[in-house]
Amino acid sequence: MIRTMTLAELRWWMDVHSYDAKTLAAALGVSASTVRRWLAGTLPLTWVHVLAISEVGHSTTVSRTMATSLSVWMTARGYSGKTLAKELDVNPTAITRWRSGQRPIQRTVVLALRALDREAGR
Repeated sequence: MIRTMTLAELRWWMDVHSYDAKTLAAALGVSASTVRRWLAGTLPLTWVHVLAISEVGHSTTVSRTMATSLSVWMTARGYSGKTLAKELDVNPTAITRWRSGQRPIQRTVVLALRALDREAGR
């Protein structure tokens, strides 16, 4: 199972970065209702959103979580670093740095990963 972010981690992240539901929603391109549902525990926070949150703020917890999530995503879909780099038209070093948590994953990359899933019918 892909580890995303616990409710406590999300609340902590929002507190540290001074985000309320409305502000975080605007930064992620989701509705404030979605963020409130995450906080209430009635809607799961997906790894894709964790990756997007990493672009909003670069906490160590989020970086570690997103790096692990990317690695799990790649393994589940049979991507090597080189193969994914070619799909995304980036240097393979970028993939290595994202997977290690050395560099945050940009929101555009998250959207590209989502598009790859859609193309594959996931």
